[in-house]
Amino acid sequence: MIRIFLLAALFSTSLYATEKIKNHSILFEFKNKPSNLQLKNVQSVLKNIKVELFDNFNNDYFKRLYRINFKGNEAQKKAYETLLLGLPFVKKIEPIHQVESLSIKVNPNSPRLENDTFFSYQWGLFNSGQRVLKDLDDIHSEVLEGKKGMDIGWKSIRSELSGLMKKEAIVAVLDSGLDLEHADLKENILKNEIECNSRGGLPFRAKEDKDENGLKGDCMGWNFTSNKKGGDNRPYDDIGHGTHVAGIIAATPGNKKGITGVSSKIKILPIKVLQKNEGGRSSRGPNGSLTDRIAKGILYAVKMKADVINMSLGWPLILDTTYLKEAVKAALEENVIIVAAAGNNNNRAPIFPCSYEGVLCVGSMSIDGKISNFSNYGGHVDVLAPGDNILSTYPQKLDPDFFSVKGYEVKNGTSQSAPYISALAGILKSINPEITSDEVKARILSSTRNFKSRDKYVSNGLAHMERSINAKKAPLIRPLFKDLKTLQVDPEIKRWSIDIKVKNYWKEANNITLKVKSLNAPFMLEKNTFNFKNLKQGEEKIFSLQGKVSDLKEDNSFDLQTDIYIEGKRHGSFKNRWKVSRTLKGNDFTEVIIEGDSKEMPLARVFKENFIPLLRTVQDPYFQLKYPEYYLTKLQKENNPGLKIFIFKIRGDKFKKQERDIFLPYANQLLSITSLDMNYDGKRDYFIRYLVKNKNKKFIGYSYFTSEGEPLFGKYSHHSFTPETVILDLKKAVFVPSKVEKLGLIAIPLFLTNGRIPEQDQDTDPWVSRDLSKRDHFYFLKPQFDKESGQFQVKTRIVDNYIWEKALRQDLSLKWNDQMGPLYILPQSFKDFKRGIARGLISAGKNYETKAHILELRPNNDFDSHFFRTKEVHIEGHELFPVTEIREKVHFKNASTLVGLYNETTIRFSEISGEYPTFNHTNIYRQNYKRDHIFGALASYKKRSNSYTFFQTKGNLKLHTYNSVTGKSLVTSRPIQRFSFLPGALFSETFYPIVKGQESEALPALYVDATQINRSDIYILTVDKKNRLVSPIKYNLSIPKNCKSMNPVPFGEKRTFSFTLFCQKGEKQYSLNFLKLK
Repeated sequence: MIRIFLLAALFSTSLYATEKIKNHSILFEFKNKPSNLQLKNVQSVLKNIKVELFDNFNNDYFKRLYRINFKGNEAQKKAYETLLLGLPFVKKIEPIHQVESLSIKVNPNSPRLENDTFFSYQWGLFNSGQRVLKDLDDIHSEVLEGKKGMDIGWKSIRSELSGLMKKEAIVAVLDSGLDLEHADLKENILKNEIECNSRGGLPFRAKEDKDENGLKGDCMGWNFTSNKKGGDNRPYDDIGHGTHVAGIIAATPGNKKGITGVSSKIKILPIKVLQKNEGGRSSRGPNGSLTDRIAKGILYAVKMKADVINMSLGWPLILDTTYLKEAVKAALEENVIIVAAAGNNNNRAPIFPCSYEGVLCVGSMSIDGKISNFSNYGGHVDVLAPGDNILSTYPQKLDPDFFSVKGYEVKNGTSQSAPYISALAGILKSINPEITSDEVKARILSSTRNFKSRDKYVSNGLAHMERSINAKKAPLIRPLFKDLKTLQVDPEIKRWSIDIKVKNYWKEANNITLKVKSLNAPFMLEKNTFNFKNLKQGEEKIFSLQGKVSDLKEDNSFDLQTDIYIEGKRHGSFKNRWKVSRTLKGNDFTEVIIEGDSKEMPLARVFKENFIPLLRTVQDPYFQLKYPEYYLTKLQKENNPGLKIFIFKIRGDKFKKQERDIFLPYANQLLSITSLDMNYDGKRDYFIRYLVKNKNKKFIGYSYFTSEGEPLFGKYSHHSFTPETVILDLKKAVFVPSKVEKLGLIAIPLFLTNGRIPEQDQDTDPWVSRDLSKRDHFYFLKPQFDKESGQFQVKTRIVDNYIWEKALRQDLSLKWNDQMGPLYILPQSFKDFKRGIARGLISAGKNYETKAHILELRPNNDFDSHFFRTKEVHIEGHELFPVTEIREKVHFKNASTLVGLYNETTIRFSEISGEYPTFNHTNIYRQNYKRDHIFGALASYKKRSNSYTFFQTKGNLKLHTYNSVTGKSLVTSRPIQRFSFLPGALFSETFYPIVKGQESEALPALYVDATQINRSDIYILTVDKKNRLVSPIKYNLSIPKNCKSMNPVPFGEKRTFSFTLFCQKGEKQYSLNFLKLK
């Protein structure tokens, strides 16, 4: 009956008359090679549709794969598929995917408004329902369906633009330069005619500055990245970014080539300030760093009478300078519109200049009418414009990655959104040359279209060109969520206050009411309604919000909604989020004065009205010190060359210099000082690593001192190490005891790395050739006395030499063709360090049938081994993290977590723990949101039955919690503040694993330093009672200008981790301030 119904449906012409008829194919697989009878059965059911073998390739699978081709609609196709699957001898239907050569699929029914070749792909100008194919990862993709009309609003005004525009508008593009010869751009480049040659082109080696602006031959903009001092007159684009931005604004329309720009009456002033692989503040050339070049570029644009400056770039707080702010301010005062991109890191973190007051900040909208998944957002973002899969011009000398025609490329980003708004601002200034910047902004912001989003917001919606041009004068009042500081709470009274500006950009308004609402219950407002009788055009007013927070344990985010009413009618609703921190007030801070600042031994260095602490922290790998220790170094070059080290320890209520200084002969640079018992006598010592480099000597020095600064091994306390095969990475090393003549027992480093076999460990059999291959080995560094020099030299050796390997193969009963190799060195607990125990994991076997074994590693060809059950998990290629275990006390490196990143969305966590380490449990986490790629793990913890691992994705910090009693897992997350706007540079919040609290009450935590990105804050991320990630206000701290943050350290009898601030108290007085994370 079912088959009869389906056949009736298939051949009913009226049932699907309204659906589109097109060509279809269906691939289907038989369970076995079909017999003639089965093929006839299929053919009889499908009537006149021919059944064909997919291909005559001679193997079992293709003998079972057939296809049918027919004309019909989607419903008929589904009916055929259901019919075929109903046959008992058909195994399955194979999907057929259409592969597009471009990521943008045009709508064939769309009207062709311009004769430019690729206009149909430009959904930002005219969204006719095109489709965009977006990659989620290397395998998966998704299709975004175009929402008709969700574009810049160009179609309805395009034919009138030329008549409306009274002059050519100048848009300065501060970027990576421009392809000056591009066929779609060269007619629309601004020419400074007085500086051009007789043919109207760039002069070769210009010798005169004819317009007396200080730049010789600036005919078509300027290159501030040139190796020549002052730059040069050739702003060529070697990246492609600037050319792409310029094409969106001003590619020549109607020339039957390439693409269509927003307007042909806009001239581009190319200003090259970006180069390949910007290195941030450290990247300097003859024309300064990036920030120098941007500031000069802004001022040059003002001098050249630009109407608009487009800045599809940005910088984080660490690169922000006074002169950048002043350059922007100078441009705004000259009535220049500055348009900046919001950033592409999918977070609320404001960047610069986007968050400068007066700058139009632009976020990105995708073809489906939603904020793009990469776009930054928040109250500081003023407006949206198309920015996802935008086709534009590209340097003809560069090969495009995502388009098949040279000279054009598809790019994504808020960098592509900003030029639409720059073009619109230029058009508005051209239509009315006397227009104010405030009116330009009012027209753009008042004409936006709303959009729906569950968790992303901006101050205004998607810009619309036609509405902006035809807007009628009316009040436009907006809160200014720019240049905002962190909201600070007084920890003693739990009170806070903040001033917020509102501005009226256009027509005068009367009877204004602001209704303010806290969106977070713990934050209570004392007053939520504010009234202003009048706001004139351009006038700003401030309303002061005050309130309390119920508990400092609450999370550090405060969301505020501001509703504006004019004469009782709602004018708009606006949101913003503040980060909340505490002030330095409170009795939970411990201040310790540092004694000893002098010319000989300065504690800090002053640099550009700022100070940089010179104190460094002594490394304490097991956190055994009750109070931290610090050191300074001084290089001596004359009679007694070397490095002098001053150690500072708490003595009474102050940090004081230790009486005995440490001296390292011939040393040039200190690498590290580690506090550890290096001769196993139960007392702490100093293990010091440093570089020696002079005319006669070049080596790494290892020196040993007691905690009071005495040479630990007398005259044999200084050892030299000349690397032959590998270099020690102390972070990956463990220590094992070795008895050395003249020294006695000494802790030597043992580590796993890739390298060659040292000469001393080569097989001595004359019939065996020397092994010169590079592979993983268990290396150790052992001091050996050199009789000729009378000094100790450190020699590189391996544990897994030919003697050791032969004995181990016999012990494990391996066959001749079984493979064997090191995998990991397990983290060494303090207990194991004292006992001299180090453990390693090896694999042995064939191919995928290998087994893991745990060995005790010793530098004497001896070992203990036992089989390690991995519960059928292949542990090769994982990453090993030490586990901090919280019991009655905190035990560091007490277990291990193996983290396996299988692909961009799947990660495995496996725990190894116990006196004799065993594989306890393993969990797989799969990321549902495929765009948020997993990067890797940060730190692991264990408390009672809960195991915790912090890991990071492209946009979030996540915490995986596994409970061994219930067998359940929980993953919670918070956004990571990252900045990746500059070519070749990534800035991010930095994370440091610590514990919050004392002894058995301690909790897993990460110390976070956000001072590079957008605020001068340090804070912690920890877990609440429900194992969710939280950042308590009590442990969010805004760093005062007279202080610098240093590494968090244990402080006090119970070794409680503490924030550490190095603060300047007076001209020559400094202190260390500790806030215990109890």
